[in-house]
Amino acid sequence: MRNKFFAVALTLLTMVFAVNAQDFKKAEVKSVKKATVHNSIVGKSALTENVAKKEDLSQHRMSRVVHPIWNNSKGVIFQDGFETFPGVWTLEPGTGDDWAQDMGDDHGPGSVVEGTYAAFFNDYDYSSSTTASMSTVVDLSTTTVPVLSFYYWDSGGSDVVVVSASTDGSNFTDIYTTAATVADWTMLSVDLSAYAGEATVTIKFTGTSVYGYNNPHIDNVVVYEPEAYDFSLTVPAGVVLKPGMSYDYVVDITNLGAADDNFTVASLGNGAWTYELYQADSATALTDPIMLPADGDTAFVVRVTLPIDGLTQGQIDLASFTVTSAEGGKAVETFDISTTALTP
Repeated sequence: MRNKFFAVALTLLTMVFAVNAQDFKKAEVKSVKKATVHNSIVGKSALTENVAKKEDLSQHRMSRVVHPIWNNSKGVIFQDGFETFPGVWTLEPGTGDDWAQDMGDDHGPGSVVEGTYAAFFNDYDYSSSTTASMSTVVDLSTTTVPVLSFYYWDSGGSDVVVVSASTDGSNFTDIYTTAATVADWTMLSVDLSAYAGEATVTIKFTGTSVYGYNNPHIDNVVVYEPEAYDFSLTVPAGVVLKPGMSYDYVVDITNLGAADDNFTVASLGNGAWTYELYQADSATALTDPIMLPADGDTAFVVRVTLPIDGLTQGQIDLASFTVTSAEGGKAVETFDISTTALTP
């Protein structure tokens, strides 16, 4: 009788464990992932603490922050960075939780592209197959080759975000699907020329949950008519270095213009430390203009070297650079590189 009792009890326990095992495993992994993400982000407070403690760090990187730079010649028709949410966006089903606003910290990249906030699809909390969208209306009546661009992040999993468009707000056509993995903030472009001349075009982003471990994030949505000469830059965040060390800042450049172009990078000479420009290989000096076809992209390197002596704890050096289009300076942008000294 006792053996039978134990057998029944064991069977019941096995059933309970089977029902809860998947949720328990996911909760456990999510808990670990949350701690990992938290520890990987180094903000101002962590930097201050490390400098104060004079930790023996050969190189201490701050979290990467992307700064997109649009030159003023761009024919911007629509732009939104989700600083107000939902703002110009219509949410379906409209609970306010499926698509939401954060600072990149809700199981996301830990940063935003511009401003303070980004939008994300709550794949982490919603059960599999839950679908939700956010949409907005743009006027393309005066355009000929309009383009939709946005920054996107999704570190892994099988979830994607589908971009669709409609001229009547009811019948949508899928025009782009993101990759399942976009590990860094990346600018994506979608051709809207099929909708040129239309006064009312609804652009919609749709996510379908796979109950994953991270949330797809979107920031800095722009609809524009490309100018002949136009470009954007993506500039990394500053780092912390010891005296005598060097570091390569990789700056991405994209030719957003409708024509081939070349770009000249120059230092304004305001940095007190040593700065050198290199091509993407980090070995060849950048002495000639960067040549890019329309829609082409590449990178160049700004190398900073700290002096061995004379630095103070937490000293910051700021160096400014310009990128100029070949077309008589039609497109010119200035960006800054900021580096902090960590003295022994």
